[in-house]
Amino acid sequence: MKYLVSFFLLIFLFACNGNKTSIKENPWIKAWLKEDESWRSIQTIVAHDEQDAIVGNFTGKGIDILYVEKVVEDFDLLSIGHGCRYYIASPNKNIPKIEIYGINYAPPKLVNEGDLDGNGTCEVGYLDTWDCSQWRTYSIFTLRNGEWRNLIDGDYLNTCGMFRQSGFEVAEPGLAKGTVLVHYLNWDLWEAGEDKKDTIVKPTFSRIDIDD
Repeated sequence: MKYLVSFFLLIFLFACNGNKTSIKENPWIKAWLKEDESWRSIQTIVAHDEQDAIVGNFTGKGIDILYVEKVVEDFDLLSIGHGCRYYIASPNKNIPKIEIYGINYAPPKLVNEGDLDGNGTCEVGYLDTWDCSQWRTYSIFTLRNGEWRNLIDGDYLNTCGMFRQSGFEVAEPGLAKGTVLVHYLNWDLWEAGEDKKDTIVKPTFSRIDIDD
């Protein structure tokens, strides 16, 4: 009898293991384990050329460099920043720093969006990085009178994982100067199983609300 019990136990274990996905194969388990190769893939938009530093005419007065600066703080709280803060910074002292959101093991990267609104300066985009949610905010900043502003407000810059991996850009120059073509997939569209949508918007140039 004990041999039959052992036999069926082996069959049970084999069957269960056959339906399992190993840690090495499961990207979400790998994400929770904070393995670098997994984190980079889910904290990105595949259509974007994301870099630690970008070059462009952000002021309208010449070519400058923008880079991601990481400041490690002397605490270890699981809050925004996870013990660190990130900034868009530049060697040009006339370009102010602006805080951006990211976790310590997945630093946000920058995208040179080009001149989206047709005013002669390049915009900079970045996707915030976070622990678990597949919905992330893609922000587009522009320098206006020496101050960083949001180029566009709206829920269509809130991107889900499916859209980020689809190969679509988030924003492109509009057909008319002063407009921006936005590709988006919002929560309602996502739940309905619909494809991404296109819309033409005008820049809002709203102030950036960053918590201290």
